Amino acid sequence: MEKKLLINGMANYIDWTGEGPKKGPYYLYYLETYASIVKLFKFINFAATAQSYYGDSANSPEEARRKAIDSKRGFVYIAWAPYLKSIWEETLERKGFNDCVKIGYSDDPDRRIDEIAGNIGPPDSIEIIDVWPMLDMKGAEDLVHHKLKRYRLSPKRELFGLDPDSAKQKVGEILEKAYGPGVSERGKTTDFS
Repeated sequence: MEKKLLINGMANYIDWTGEGPKKGPYYLYYLETYASIVKLFKFINFAATAQSYYGDSANSPEEARRKAIDSKRGFVYIAWAPYLKSIWEETLERKGFNDCVKIGYSDDPDRRIDEIAGNIGPPDSIEIIDVWPMLDMKGAEDLVHHKLKRYRLSPKRELFGLDPDSAKQKVGEILEKAYGPGVSERGKTTDFS
């Protein structure tokens, strides 16, 4: 007959044999307690309880991490419109620039065209010159703005005194130097993983 010892919560032992446990002083107490707990857990829906307590936005740590990463992913873009030059003509002349572009970030640059146009002009006249996919779009945009601060027309605007071609070249160089040669241009795919 083989004997096994199982540790219970009170550091007492129940002696198990081939016929089953020998009834000791705590046997019935532990058996009844265990049965009560099993019955209780049978009726508790832990997922629903957690959702009602934490709300619909309750996430596992992995989901929270993924959402935090996804919220930073996006694009740094360069937008140009012919009327930007006329709107900022006085500032461009004063600072000695010929043209201006908008350098910003967005998770959807094509949607951003409509948002920009709502502020300053018709959407058909705004052209996205180039986009660069980034894992941290705001950080990349801040870096570009810092490096190009001498071309900035106003501290409160994302407008820079550069023509579209030189803006594309300068932004590409800044991002490639900071993030490596994996940074791609518009139309090329880059794996975000």
